[in-house]
Amino acid sequence: MRKANVAATPSHPASRGVWIVVALLASSGARAQDLPTDTAAVRHLDEVLVTATRGARSLGGPAIPADVITDEDIEARGLVRLGDVFAELGGYSTVQAFGTGLQIQGLGPEYTLVLVDGEPVIGRLNGTLDLDRLGLAGVERVEVVRGPFSSLYGSDALAGVVNLISRAPAEPLRAVGAVRVESHGTTDASSDVTAATGSSHVGLTLRHYRSGAYDLDPVTPEPTFPAYAGAEAALRLEVRLPAGVQLRARGRAGLEDQRDGADVSLPLGSAPLTGQGLRTDASLSVALDRAMGRGVRVGTRFYSSRFRTETALSSGAGDTLVSRFEQWYHKGEAQVERVLGTAHLVTAGAGVVLESVAADRIGGGGRDTRGGFVFAQEQWRASERVDVTVSARLDAPGDYGARVSPAASVVVRPMPALSVRGSLGSGFKAPTFQQRYLDFTNAPAGYTVIGASDVAEVLARYEAEGLVERYENTVDLAATLRPEASRAINVGAEITPARELALRGNAFHNHVADLIDIVPVATLTNGRQVYTYVNIERVRTRGLELGADWTAASWLGVGIRYQYLDAVDLGVLDDIDAGRVFRRVDGADRRLRRGEYGGLFGRSRHSASIDVRARLPIERLQASLRGAFRSRYGDFDRNGNLVLDEASEYVRGYVLLNGTLSYAATGWLALQAGVENVLDYTDPQRAPALPGRRWFAGVRVTRVFL
Repeated sequence: MRKANVAATPSHPASRGVWIVVALLASSGARAQDLPTDTAAVRHLDEVLVTATRGARSLGGPAIPADVITDEDIEARGLVRLGDVFAELGGYSTVQAFGTGLQIQGLGPEYTLVLVDGEPVIGRLNGTLDLDRLGLAGVERVEVVRGPFSSLYGSDALAGVVNLISRAPAEPLRAVGAVRVESHGTTDASSDVTAATGSSHVGLTLRHYRSGAYDLDPVTPEPTFPAYAGAEAALRLEVRLPAGVQLRARGRAGLEDQRDGADVSLPLGSAPLTGQGLRTDASLSVALDRAMGRGVRVGTRFYSSRFRTETALSSGAGDTLVSRFEQWYHKGEAQVERVLGTAHLVTAGAGVVLESVAADRIGGGGRDTRGGFVFAQEQWRASERVDVTVSARLDAPGDYGARVSPAASVVVRPMPALSVRGSLGSGFKAPTFQQRYLDFTNAPAGYTVIGASDVAEVLARYEAEGLVERYENTVDLAATLRPEASRAINVGAEITPARELALRGNAFHNHVADLIDIVPVATLTNGRQVYTYVNIERVRTRGLELGADWTAASWLGVGIRYQYLDAVDLGVLDDIDAGRVFRRVDGADRRLRRGEYGGLFGRSRHSASIDVRARLPIERLQASLRGAFRSRYGDFDRNGNLVLDEASEYVRGYVLLNGTLSYAATGWLALQAGVENVLDYTDPQRAPALPGRRWFAGVRVTRVFL
C-alpha cells in the first residue's frame, strides 16, 4: 500500500488519457507478448550493466554484486511501484520513514542513489527518497548495484545505486495499456506507447493512481493512512542526426495530491484539523552522442530537475500553517570512451552541478551550491578468465573540501561454471542543505535547530545578547561539516553445478565514518535547547548474502535469497566497553553488556525470500507465489539509554506471503489476479505500513503493429 498521505483527485487529465488508450487497445484485435515462462525472479547477467559502467559497452561481465529485475519479472509478479520490487526481495529491506525507503547491506535510505535512465531523482525528505513515487510502467529493467559507487556517481552512493531503465522499442509501433484495482479503493492505470523507425524512436508513458484510506486502529480518530492520488507522465525520444550524432531526450513530470482530515484532541478540547498537501516534480535531460571511429565515442548530457512540496494545516477557526520546500538540480557533463586494442576500454568524464533549495525553515529562506567533478574508469580484459575494473572520481563542491573516491574490482573465471568476484571501494555523502543551513524553532517543544554552517555565528549573537545560559557539548562549532565517508569490501562467487541450478554468495563489510548526527550544544536562559549537526558516529555493517535459482521442471522454477546482517554503531560499542551505557534491571541501574546490545535500529539480522513460478495445467495460466521473511528489528529506544537493548524495543519478526495468477486469455489480452499479505499480518502500533490482506485484479492489453 502506498504510504504517502494524499487524497483522490478523480478527474486528473492524465487519468483520462490512460483510460482512453486502454479502451482503444481493447477494441482492436492484436497480438501481445506471451506471459513469461522463465522462472528466475532476479537476473544475474554477464551482459553489460549500464549502471556499473556508465556506458553501453563492456569488455567483460560485472565484477560487483548486482541484480537485474526485468519487465517480465515485474509483470509476472503484478508489481506497479518501485517500492513493491524490494518489499518482497530477500537481502533488501524497505523502511517507512517519510516515504518508502530502501536499505542495502544494512545502510539506510539516505545512502542509496536512485536514478532514472542514469540521472538522479531528487526530493528526499529527511534523507529518504520515496520509492513509491516511481511507477514501473514503461520500465524495461531495474538495475541494482550493491556497495559504494561514488567512484562513478559521487555523493549518496555509499550503499549502492538503483537505476530504472526505460524500455527501448523493438517494433515499429507498440502500445500497452494496463489497469489494476486493489483493496481500499486503490486503482492504478497506465499506458506505454513506443514507436521506432530506422535508428530513431519515441516513447510516451502515462500513469494515474489513487487510493482510499485504510484504518488499522479504530480507537484513534484519524486513519492509519489517508487517501491519496497522483499522476505521472514520461516522454523519451532518440533521433539519429547527421554526422553520426545520436540525440536522446527524456522528460518526466509527476504530481501527488492529498486531502485528509482528523479529529485531534487538544488540551482545551477537540478541534477538527484538515491537512492539505501537494507534491510536484519534473525533470528534463538532453544528451548528444557520437561515434568518432577507431573505438572512440564522445557524449554530452544536460539535466535539470525540480521538486516542490507544499503542505497546509488548517483549523476550523480559519488558522492555517503553511510549509513550503523547493529544490532545483542542474547538471552538465561530457564523457568520452575509447577502446585501446582488444583488452582496454577507458571512460573519462567531467561536469558541473548547480543546486539550490528554498524553504521556510532554512536560514535566509534559501541557499545554493555549485561544484564540479571529474572521473575515469578502465575496464581491462587481462585474459579470457580475468576482468579487472578500476575507477576514481574527484568531487570539488564549492562549500566543503574536495573528495576522491577510488574503487577496484576483479572477476575470475577459473572454469566455465564458476565465477569469483571481489571489489573494494569507497563512497561519500555530502551534508544536506538542511544539515548545513536549517533554522527552525519549535516553541511548544522548547528547542531550536541551527545548521552547522550558521550555528557559531548565531550562538555568538545569542551570547552577546545575554541569552546563553550554558554550553552543553564540547564540539568545535566553527568546524566545517565533513561528508560522511565509507569503505567497503565485497567478495563473492557464482557457480552453476548443473544446467538447472545456479548458486551464488557474497560477503560484505562496510565501514562508515563521520556520520552526521544532531546534538545539543547550548541551553538558553529561557530553557530552550539549541541543537546542531556534527560529525561523530562510526558505523559498521557486515554480513552474508546467499541465493539460488533452480529450474525444478520445465514448468516450475524456484528462486531463494537470504541475508545475514550484523550492523552496529562502533561508538556505542566503545561506550559499552568503557562502562558508560546503563540499563535498569530489577529497579537498579547496571552497566550494559556487549551481548545485550542489539545493533542499529531498523535492521533485521535475518531476512529471506522465496519466489516460485509455475505454468499450471490449464493452458496459458501461470502462477507466482512469493514469500518474504524478516526477523525482529528495533524501532526506537524505550528505556532512555539511546541504544537497542530491551525486548520491548523490538518489532517482532514476520512473514509476508503474496500470490499472483496470470492468464493469457488471447494473443493480445492478459488477465491477472492475486492477493498480497495472504496471512493478514498487521501491527498497527509498530508497523502501520502493513495494511493487512489486499486483493487485486488487473487487465493488460498489448498491441503490436508490424
